[in-house]
Amino acid sequence: PPRSTLFPYTTLFRSALIDLIPDIIFVINEDGKIREANQTFLLKTGMKTYDDLDFVHCYDIFEGSNHNCDKNCPRKDTYVYKDIKEEVSIKNKYLDGRFLLSINRVNYLKNGDKLNCLVVLRDLDALNSTNEELYHGN
Repeated sequence: PPRSTLFPYTTLFRSALIDLIPDIIFVINEDGKIREANQTFLLKTGMKTYDDLDFVHCYDIFEGSNHNCDKNCPRKDTYVYKDIKEEVSIKNKYLDGRFLLSINRVNYLKNGDKLNCLVVLRDLDALNSTNEELYHGN
C-alpha cells in the first residue's frame, strides 16, 4: 500500500461504505479543486454526477458562509498547518443550513498534489431534527 496518510480515505471513497455516512465528505487539493466526494455531497449539493465536480471549487461550496476561506483553506502560498473544527452557516446555490465543519490536512502522495484536505460537513439542522424525533418518540 502507498505511504500516503490519505490512503485509508481513498480506499474508503472507492468503496460503498462511504455512501452510508450521512455527512458531506470531500477532498480538496492545494488549488481548491474537489478531488473526491461521497454520494451525500452530490445529493445535498444537487449535482448529478461526479463529473460535475470538475466545475466546482471549494470556494463555491463555502460562498455565503461565515467560514474564512482565505485564512483556513489550503493554498499553495499561504498554507497554515492546522486542522479546523468550527460551526458554519452556509447559504448558497449548493448548500443551505448550519454545519459542523471539520478540515483535516493530509498528504496525498499518489496524485502528485503536495497537499490535500479532507473536509467533513455535518448537517446540524438534520441532526437536531433527528434527535428531537428520537426524544419525542416520533
